[in-house]
This record gives sequence, C-alpha cells and structure tokens, in this order.
Amino acid sequence: MANPLLNKSPLPQTPEFLKSVLLWQAAIVVIILGLIFSKVSVENGFPIHRRGVVFGSDFMNMWHFGKAALADVPSLWYDNDRYNAHLQTHVADYPTQYLSYPPHVMLLAAPFGMMGYKTALAVFCMISALCYHLATRDILKSTVSRLALWVMPTVALTLVAGQLSVLLAAAFIVIFRTLDSRPWIAGLLIALMTVKPQIGFIFPIFLLATGRYKVFAFASLFSVLFIGSSIAIYGVSVWETFLQTRVGEQMELLLYIHPMTRGWMPSVAVNAGIAGLGPQAMGIAHVTVALAAIGFMIWGVRQTTDKFLQYALFLAVSFVATPYLMIYDTVILGWMAIILVTFYGTARLDRGFYRAFVIMIPVSTLFSLLHIPGSALLLLAMIAWVGRHILAERKARGGALNVSKCAS
Repeated sequence: MANPLLNKSPLPQTPEFLKSVLLWQAAIVVIILGLIFSKVSVENGFPIHRRGVVFGSDFMNMWHFGKAALADVPSLWYDNDRYNAHLQTHVADYPTQYLSYPPHVMLLAAPFGMMGYKTALAVFCMISALCYHLATRDILKSTVSRLALWVMPTVALTLVAGQLSVLLAAAFIVIFRTLDSRPWIAGLLIALMTVKPQIGFIFPIFLLATGRYKVFAFASLFSVLFIGSSIAIYGVSVWETFLQTRVGEQMELLLYIHPMTRGWMPSVAVNAGIAGLGPQAMGIAHVTVALAAIGFMIWGVRQTTDKFLQYALFLAVSFVATPYLMIYDTVILGWMAIILVTFYGTARLDRGFYRAFVIMIPVSTLFSLLHIPGSALLLLAMIAWVGRHILAERKARGGALNVSKCAS
C-alpha cells in the first residue's frame, strides 16, 4: 500500500535487509552503551559515567540555561571560567564545558531550570523520545523499520548525552510534512531550530531554491519574533556577551580538541585538521567543499519532482556544510537512510551506503585515534546516495524541471 506522504509503496525486500543488519546495528549500540555504563558513580546526587561527566552532559548546559533564564544576570554563565568553577561545585574535577547555545534558548530552557537535574533530564528525554515517535510513526509502519530507527548508534548516544538532536530530528520530519500544506508550522519550527544555528543553517537557500517562499517568510518572521522576545526579556547585553565570547571560541575549539572528541566531529574542517592542515587551510578546505555541496543541492533539487529526495539532499548537504558538527547531531540522517532503503532501493550500493552510516561512530572514532582523516567522507557518501536516486528519477522522467514546479 502506497504511503500517502511519499506516494510510494514500501519495497518488499526491505524487511529482510533490515533484519540482516539489525543485529550488528544493535551490537554497536550495546558496545557504545557498555563502554559508557561500565563505570557509574554518583557525586552530590549527579550520576557520573565512565568519561567523567554526568549523564546528559549536554543537557547540563541546557539546565544551566534554564537557571540563567531565572537569574538576575542571564549572561552570567557565558563567562567560561565562572561557569566551569560553578560546575566544580557539583562534581569535583569536572571536565571543561562551554555554553555554546545562543541566548534565545533560555526561552525554551526556563521550565527545566525550575526542576532538579535528574528530574529535568528525565522529562527532557521522555519529551524527546515521544516527539520522535510521533513524528516517525506514520511513515515507518513496519516493526523492523521502527526497530532499525531506534536502534541507531546516533540515537543511543544522543539520549545518553542529553542532546537536542532527537528533538531536532522530530522537527526536521514535521517540517518536511508541512512544507507545502502548512507553511506557517514549518516556518515556526525552522525559527525554533535557530537555537542550534549550525544545524540546518542552509534552510533559506533550500527554501528559495525550491520556491517555498511562504515558508521562508514565516521562518524569517518567527525568527525575528523569537530572538526579539529574548532581547525584550533578557536584554541586549546577553546577546553582546554571546557574540563577543562564544562565537569565536567555538571555532577555536576545532583546533584544540581531544582526539576522542575529534572522532565524533566528522566535519570537513576537523578532518582537515586531522590531516595536519593549519587553521587557514582547514577553513579553505571546508568552505570549498561546503560551497560545492550547496551548489550541488541547488542544482539537484531542480532535477526531481520527488519532494522527499529534494529534502533528503538538503539534509545531507546541511551536515557537510556546517564546520561545527558532532556525530550525534546526525540523528535525522538515520531516518533518511531508513526511508531510502524502505521506499527507494535496496541494491548493493544502497545497502553499502546504509551500512556506512550505521558504522559512522566507531569508524570516525578509530580514524581519529589513528590520526587518519576520512570520516567526513561518510557524510559526503550520504549526498552521493541521494544524488544517485535523483539522477535515476531524472533519467526515468527525461529531463530537468522548472523551479516553480518543485514546490507545487
């Protein structure tokens, strides 16, 4: 039976393929979680895992943003020395962390700041999982597809880290579903995603390239209202502090990161650093590849009438284009990969691309520890995978399209 959103029927051979890879897909998750949970302790009520950080280490930042939203001086924790000294009062010898989100995230984080840490983390994880389930259930109906979706290494790592990526994945999916039917909803979600601006920052280019001007207008309007509300509530000074301290610091982090962490950052810039290139050469390499990928996206979305393939190409290019990328940010690419093998093809090349994405975490980590660049190639492979299907669809149809037809 055809899926009404994709106008395609699931391929009959897909369940067998997913069953064949589900076991070792699960094995990777078990190994990752086993390493993390192999040493667990509690200090001052905070659960600590093997890496010496709290469970939900990224959510620790979100929780403190919630605290900052209720404080007299909201910009307080953008002082990195003061913030890390404060973390030491929770857990002794706590590794250095940085508050990297822009100030308007406080509007979303404020409710969590009213709770204790463990309660807030539990609520956050439940909300994330529920939103992801609701966003995906109507597209992936088979049990094996749903299992494959949840038994993704990126999903497991994201939930343990307390990252926003599962929520962002749900938002990406709802945006796809509402781009043409409810542009105001898509625009609102795109505006909310600006709390993590490095993810999906090429949305404006995609929207203009596909003629979705209403979504672009709503996204612009809601972004102005979202950021403007944060300025009205917390003042201009918190934005000044953020722009003066955090933006430059995020780029510096790309140069001075631990090899293990570097393995979880599969961007072109970081891979160039692993290859031994200096800061300027890293930037040139990244910008060159990013511009080429964005150019391919602009061309590619005009070659197909298939709205999923347009969106999938945008997703793949988004993660190649951003210089600051953690591997757990790519949760949405797991959904994309399962859609591709469920509805578009399970040829040998498709199966290879799917497996390449699943093994990205262990391969990226190993490459980094061995000082071998190349993990970014796995993200470039996602572009090639989508591009392959776009070209096949174009060939079957017999030519390119006018951009005005893309959003019709």
